[in-house]
Amino acid sequence: MATELNETERKITSTAQQPVLIRIADCLLRLQKKYGEESGTSAINITITREELANLASTTRESDTRSLYKLKQMGIITLSGTKIKIVDPQKLFLMTQ
Repeated sequence: MATELNETERKITSTAQQPVLIRIADCLLRLQKKYGEESGTSAINITITREELANLASTTRESDTRSLYKLKQMGIITLSGTKIKIVDPQKLFLMTQ
C-alpha cells in the first residue's frame, strides 16, 4: 500500500511540475519497467498510440509527438510505427532526475 501511495504521489508531482519532455521520458521508463522488453531489444513490449501515451503524461497528442521526436533527435529512442525502442536508457533515466 505504501509503495502504491508513493508512486501516486510521485506521479501527481511529476504531472504538475515537470516539462512535457520529462513527463514523456518518465512514462517511457515506467512502461518499459511494467511491460518489459522484447527479447534482446529495448523495445517496449506493448502497442500504444500517441494519444494513449499523451494521456499517460497528461499532455496533448501534439506535445507528445514533438517530445518523442525530440528524444529521437537526441539519440535516446527510435520510433517505428507504434513501437518505441529505448536506445539509451541511462540518458532517459537521467532526464527524469
